[in-house]
Amino acid sequence: MGTRKIQASFAWMLVILVVGWLVAEDYAHAQSTRVLPDLAFNFVCKQAPLDEAVERFLTDQGFTVLNQVRADKERGLRANFPQLVFGLDKRRSIIKFVAVPPFQGKYDISLITQPPTQRESALEEALLRFVSDQLRCEIRQLLRHENGPASAEAYENHLKTIEGFFRDAAARLR
Repeated sequence: MGTRKIQASFAWMLVILVVGWLVAEDYAHAQSTRVLPDLAFNFVCKQAPLDEAVERFLTDQGFTVLNQVRADKERGLRANFPQLVFGLDKRRSIIKFVAVPPFQGKYDISLITQPPTQRESALEEALLRFVSDQLRCEIRQLLRHENGPASAEAYENHLKTIEGFFRDAAARLR
């Protein structure tokens, strides 16, 4: 192999290493600045509304529940979503149930635990069974993610936002 070919090969290896390093740095930064759901899935349901069933399920699982759409309507505000229900528990886990406009009958659920991810397998399975068996809905897409310790700040910011919704709703009831 000639000197030029060796130099060209070395240059390409260097470019690949630098690009790989930049991608890894970008990925690490993205992981540290956001929190992803431990479990997220969307599903299609023919029946509606699902609010009462979702609220009952979350309460039975030990969550404090906020129906944001109902709270907004009680304040005379227009809701941005047809359904939006939050659940918070003592372990600081967050569940969000949302109807996805403009698609009637399409919903998303997400579960986020405090980083680093603390898998709640029983709760994840209960959510899946609730949607498929009790609501009789079709699960279309399911994703699982892991959050490392670097996601803690993003999680805390997200949790504070959700807790703010709960405080606002409670203040309106006084």
